[in-house]
Amino acid sequence: MDRDQDVSRYPVPERVILSAQLGLDRQSYQALEKALIDILWDEAYPFTQRVLAAFVLVDAAVIEYGRGSKSVSAFSVWLDHMLSPDKLEWIYREAAGKRKVNPLNRRRLLAPVICAQEARRARESGGRGPGGLGCALAIARGRGRLFLPSLSTEVSLDAMERLDLDPDLVRLVPILVDYLVDCIRRGLLVRHSNVLKGMRFLLVKLALVRWYAAAVATAHGGDRVGESEVREAVAIMNSLYPCAAPGTGPASEDARYSLLVRALVDVSSPADLVLAAPARS
Repeated sequence: MDRDQDVSRYPVPERVILSAQLGLDRQSYQALEKALIDILWDEAYPFTQRVLAAFVLVDAAVIEYGRGSKSVSAFSVWLDHMLSPDKLEWIYREAAGKRKVNPLNRRRLLAPVICAQEARRARESGGRGPGGLGCALAIARGRGRLFLPSLSTEVSLDAMERLDLDPDLVRLVPILVDYLVDCIRRGLLVRHSNVLKGMRFLLVKLALVRWYAAAVATAHGGDRVGESEVREAVAIMNSLYPCAAPGTGPASEDARYSLLVRALVDVSSPADLVLAAPARS
């Protein structure tokens, strides 16, 4: 992906909601978006630390804007300050401190999303698909077998857990960075109620790519997740939700799924979605 191209590939509205009713003008949002992309491309830090650092920056902007609206020039001064070497070091330290990971939380969040999109695939193909509650419980527990219409095969959830993708593997990082940057450039962060929620959905999309990469590797009988599996997982996500929030759109015809996904996104831990889970015995 060309790093020098224009940041946005979509029409940015005049006013972008940062969080709740805190608004950013177009110029300020575009500056923030560019800063997020620059952080994701910063090869001096591990990939997961970069992703969490991007979230820390958006969270800091929400806190700063909560103190009152700012002019374009004032936001620019604040953002330049946050991107100074000392403040960037603080942002990365904050990101590095988010190490507690609960894989159950991630599976519980992803379960209704995956079940909704796999049910949609089943309806489109006229074939069999996973049952709602049974599907969600199986994914949340990480146990048993599940038929995935997206892969046209059944996979072992137990085997998938043993193949959980470590996003910091050097050979996989460029694929994951390109995917996240492309989502940002196509407007994922501003297509929701606010940018902070958009960032949370971006992390959910990363977690879904990890889940599907493990599913692809399991379906192929592999013992590790490699570049081809991650690329196939990205292709699956792009076909289901091209730059949209997981759990929204055609695959969420069941309102219960959509409401649950949105509720879980609001309370999810960024670390649970981004960091590699500890090995399960």
